Amino acid sequence: MAPVIGAIVQLYKEIGARTLVMPASIVTAKEVLALASLKPDHLTLSGAVLDELASKDSLASLDEDPKPHHSEVPLESDPVGAKPTGDTKEPNVKDINYLENGAAALREAFAADAEASRKMADALKIFGEMEEKTKELLRAALKA
Repeated sequence: MAPVIGAIVQLYKEIGARTLVMPASIVTAKEVLALASLKPDHLTLSGAVLDELASKDSLASLDEDPKPHHSEVPLESDPVGAKPTGDTKEPNVKDINYLENGAAALREAFAADAEASRKMADALKIFGEMEEKTKELLRAALKA
């Protein structure tokens, strides 16, 4: 999905959209570097990923110098020069309606990217679980 995400970030910036792109569900330092190259507005990182980035072994394996980091880092430019791997041709998101025809184009984009499909399934599961927990808390509060 990196080409799609990159194209969307670029389009939002071109049209001056107020929508911010904030990738989450990042599980490795390598993903941080790849996502940073897409120039999103923020990256939200877990403590485990921050620990990995802080690790000298991790940084050495990524051939990067240690950089200060926070759990949410604004990215004004490509801070590390990382480039996504694989097919990086960005689709023309101005011409693709990912939601028409029952979201056929969106399903096709996910089908072409197993990792994006896995992450989306994980995210939907987590959001669903959190929705249920929130409902339970609200029900308990309303009964009290």
